[in-house]
Amino acid sequence: GERMYLVDATAAGDAVGVLRADECFPPGPDGKPLALSSPLSARDGLVLVHKAHELRVCNLATGHSQIIPPGPEVTGGHHVLLVGDGGVGHQARPFLVVKARLVLEPKHDRRLLQVQTLSSELGTWGPCTEIRTPQIPRPLVVGGAVHWLCFTDEAGFVLKLRVRAAAPPRLTVTKLPESFPYESRWNLRRLMATMEAGGSPAVLVADGENSNISAWTQSKHTARWKEQPQVVVEYEAILRSLGGEEVAGRDPWQWPMGRVGLEWFAERSGVVLIRALDHFLWLDLRSMKIVRCTWDTRISNTTMYFPCEMLSTWVPTFSSSL
Repeated sequence: GERMYLVDATAAGDAVGVLRADECFPPGPDGKPLALSSPLSARDGLVLVHKAHELRVCNLATGHSQIIPPGPEVTGGHHVLLVGDGGVGHQARPFLVVKARLVLEPKHDRRLLQVQTLSSELGTWGPCTEIRTPQIPRPLVVGGAVHWLCFTDEAGFVLKLRVRAAAPPRLTVTKLPESFPYESRWNLRRLMATMEAGGSPAVLVADGENSNISAWTQSKHTARWKEQPQVVVEYEAILRSLGGEEVAGRDPWQWPMGRVGLEWFAERSGVVLIRALDHFLWLDLRSMKIVRCTWDTRISNTTMYFPCEMLSTWVPTFSSSL
């Protein structure tokens, strides 16, 4: 059957280290390797995986895992893992699992975000809370709060959800500028990130029409969104990382660079994972440069992949901070 793999993309050159997940995670209750498991969320060295009717939080550095109840009220939807302090790599690191499900009621013109939280310290799920909200994609966690980028037919918004183990969740909504590209286009990709460690949320936009990746940021003084973005990297620089100078001079229609994917943001390292032409590239937002490019058939041919950030202080055998 299918198995889950851990890809170490820090190897030198184009080499990619692929490890079986059963070499990193403990076996299941039946003693068999971890198989047919779906990763749901990963943060600070912990990974939340789903297998059949079981949810499990695994520590990649120690091999320790904890089975948690699936939760009776909110079914399906998104899972977000938040990790607290308690010693890096320690088996007893506290965590919260947030289940968020969007419920659409077209007849009543309502969108409800159902939120339910489990605390590892309490060991049980809290009550379900319903909050009116637009549609949500993959989240960003900054300062202990969960942020989602969402859109209606007329505007873009950033949702900020604060969760605590013993308190009801609180949601705030901020509207993006009128000039922000909120429309849906095949060559437009967006991703939430921070331009510096622990900084305010920003929105990255990969736009095939402008042939660049730009960042929409907030003012440090007013916290308002700026009306115009700053260019982070041109597509020409991405092409040079893929195939040299002879590739960069081609017209956009000659290669599928319009489909540059902003796959994931590493919250600790400030690096964005980009997918282009069956390659994975690492964009460092601090230097605004492509710092690594890798390709491996075991990555491009997989039906599902889930990025996960690991620091070398957590796993000493890793050669760098990603």
